[in-house]
Amino acid sequence: GLLAPHERRGNEDVANGIAYDASADRLFLTGKLWPRLYEVRLRRR
Repeated sequence: GLLAPHERRGNEDVANGIAYDASADRLFLTGKLWPRLYEVRLRRR
């Protein structure tokens, strides 16, 4: 998981941050109580 069991409060599973950097074609995701920011790469099928 994103957090160790002792860090969880029960409502940290909410994603609320999505950003797109058009100049570098990058997508970022984060959550309301997430301690990290994730860069996501999508592939066309």
